[in-house]
Amino acid sequence: MSNFDSAPTSPVNLPIEPSPPGHHPLPPSSPSVASPYSFPLETFVANPHAHHYAIMLPDDSYGGRYYIILEFQASISVEEIVKLVVSAMKNSGLAEAEKESPEEILRRKRQQNNEAAARYRKRQREAKNLAEGELEQLIRRNENLRQTVERMQTEIAELKRAVLAGRGS
Repeated sequence: MSNFDSAPTSPVNLPIEPSPPGHHPLPPSSPSVASPYSFPLETFVANPHAHHYAIMLPDDSYGGRYYIILEFQASISVEEIVKLVVSAMKNSGLAEAEKESPEEILRRKRQQNNEAAARYRKRQREAKNLAEGELEQLIRRNENLRQTVERMQTEIAELKRAVLAGRGS
């Protein structure tokens, strides 16, 4: 069995068979166990010599889809399991996200978009100001160099006249 195979699943009240050492299943895309919960119940064996269960909860707190794995032994009561699940749901922020109405989600996303657009406009404005400053500096330098060239050409012409005047005398 590779690390990409899905793990065997079982209801919470049945023991699971140990998986090979080092085998940790990937999170499923949909619930694989009939459950009243909105998250999948998956088996997970950390110690192949003991029967363990685990509940995998989706966790979007890092911006991506991660899973919180709550491991427990068969001797833990259902009430304790429920407490673990409730505390994990509170910690993950999923409970608040589910309570948010579509209007609130739309408002929040619009606000985020407005903030991102303002940051983008600010960066564009700063880049434009920087480019304009560099352009002004280059124009001044170019003008200074032209004046230097004119002075040198005038000096060369005067030196030529002086040399020619010195030969003619």
